[in-house]
Amino acid sequence: MKNAYDRERHDPPSGTVFILDPDREFLKWAEKTLASAGYKALTAWKGTQALKKLAVSPPPLVALISLRSPDMEGEDLLKRIQEIFPDLNMVLTETGSEKNIPFLRYNVIDFLPKPITEERLIAAVQRVPLPLNPLAVDPGKEGTGLLAQFFPFLVHELRNPLQAIGGALTIIEKRSDLSDQVLAQSIEIIKDEVRHLIGFVQKCLDFVRPVNKEFLIEVDLNELVGVCLKMAEYILSEIAGSVEVRTELDAHLPRVLANYEEIKQVLLNCIKNGMEAAAQGSVKRLTLTTKCPFQGDGGWVEIHIRDSGPGIPAESMKWIGTPFYTTKIRGTGLGLAVCHRIIAERHKGKILIQSEENQGTTVIIKLPLNPDKEMEKSEGSDGADHPGR
Repeated sequence: MKNAYDRERHDPPSGTVFILDPDREFLKWAEKTLASAGYKALTAWKGTQALKKLAVSPPPLVALISLRSPDMEGEDLLKRIQEIFPDLNMVLTETGSEKNIPFLRYNVIDFLPKPITEERLIAAVQRVPLPLNPLAVDPGKEGTGLLAQFFPFLVHELRNPLQAIGGALTIIEKRSDLSDQVLAQSIEIIKDEVRHLIGFVQKCLDFVRPVNKEFLIEVDLNELVGVCLKMAEYILSEIAGSVEVRTELDAHLPRVLANYEEIKQVLLNCIKNGMEAAAQGSVKRLTLTTKCPFQGDGGWVEIHIRDSGPGIPAESMKWIGTPFYTTKIRGTGLGLAVCHRIIAERHKGKILIQSEENQGTTVIIKLPLNPDKEMEKSEGSDGADHPGR
């Protein structure tokens, strides 16, 4: 099914959020919530209705999709939506009973599990990357300014061919004799490379995303640590079972004002790194600690992520957090750089790395209880420590 709306290839998406959910009360609530933040909502309660509406609509900013549609299977639904809008980013609110859906192939950029609060819904929409018209790039801008313009275009242009490769590979895989170990291994290598490239271009976009006024809400960091642990265990299922995870969470930890989705991104990145490092050690342990050293004016909370891995060589420590520098064979060198921007620049906190070779690594995330006051203090200065110091 093609989209009948007359538009050029690089027309920007509208300010409309498309929502597909069988729960009609949820649709009403989401539409009202998004309207309060200046967004329009286009809604549907089943798959066939969604496809008909999308076929005659301008491109939405993002699609919030429940895979529990009463009339269509989840993967078929994602595939049909992508046929209408190949570049449409999707956020899943419910995954249904289906497993092994290749979400990256269908532009699924995030998961927003229910129950969803007003703040989390709006924050998820605000985080959606916008494709850039290449004709709008200003060649007069230098450095990060030019990168900030170029990388969204890079993501936009690379995603389609990567998805085409992934789709073609699925057909090859289904029609091949996978008892041939060389062929089966070759297919897995291609799939892994596609995932790696998609992850790389997305991290490039995250790194250069401008620092705007954030939508801050009260965040329970203990609860968020638990959410990110479950996500990391799912993503790294092949090694997660071999790593002992310990949590030492302060039961009286105060909530902090923060952007929920961005702090989730930081925690997930650091927990994944810690789990991968711990899996390389002899003890194989990951410990997560939360505490609040000081609750008064200027107080802060801390999250410690300590692994028992091989540690970081002393000569590498001074480069940790530098964009595109990595000690991993398949790393991009942007994960910690993105984390630093989120914590230091957007939340006026600190992210510190302590490591000794053969002794493991500890990542310490410090978040102020009142980021507004910290922002006032930092006016006229960068206010941020280097992430590797």
